[in-house]
Amino acid sequence: MTDLRALTDAFAELERRADAAVPAESRLRPSERPRSRLMPVAAGVAVLAGVAVAAAVLLPGRAAEPVAPAQAPTTTTTEAQAPAPLPTSHEELSDRFRAVLAGSATFTVTDTGAAKTITAPDKSGGEPVVTDNGAAIVGTLTAGGVTGGFDLGMYRDAQAADVDWCASHEACAVTVLPDGSKLTMGEFHHGGATPEGVTYMALRVRPDGVVIDMHVSNAESPKGNSGLLGATPPLTRDQLREIISSDLW
Repeated sequence: MTDLRALTDAFAELERRADAAVPAESRLRPSERPRSRLMPVAAGVAVLAGVAVAAAVLLPGRAAEPVAPAQAPTTTTTEAQAPAPLPTSHEELSDRFRAVLAGSATFTVTDTGAAKTITAPDKSGGEPVVTDNGAAIVGTLTAGGVTGGFDLGMYRDAQAADVDWCASHEACAVTVLPDGSKLTMGEFHHGGATPEGVTYMALRVRPDGVVIDMHVSNAESPKGNSGLLGATPPLTRDQLREIISSDLW
């Protein structure tokens, strides 16, 4: 403000001196005088001041840091869930079976045991070493008001994936599940004393070598030589496939 006032006073003094140097007769009346040159000068000063302020805003004393381009968030791939370990008792196997069924069927266990017994020679020359492998349950299963016999076993067998399980079953097919398991589905008819007896079989070999083996029948025993409990097994082949394919095992 002090510099602007001094500039105004200087222009006023110049105009006064210019008027004094011009003859009186040639002087213009006040209404005819050109507008003071102060206005454009002051406007110019104001414009320059505005530019200076704008420059102060847009061009700070320290140069702005370059802005790095936004980066896409990193996607974390969730590792595939490891399969559950082999059950060590028939109680544990029964609990898993109930979880898989999720109320779609009920079952009663009438017998239990090891799913597979491994006999290996004793290196010292003594009696063979017998090892129980996994767990198995046998009983009756009811679904949709129909009851039949069933058996279920889980055990580890490194050679199971190479076995042709269809060789002893009818209407048999082998597929591969999304987790890499090899699934064999088949059936057989009992014949003999129970010619109307039919059993559906599902055998799944997981990539870790664990086998899930299940039979369901319209006879009391899925392996035959027993009385009939119904006209058909309590589960269809598709239902049995869904049960064995569950990731809850």
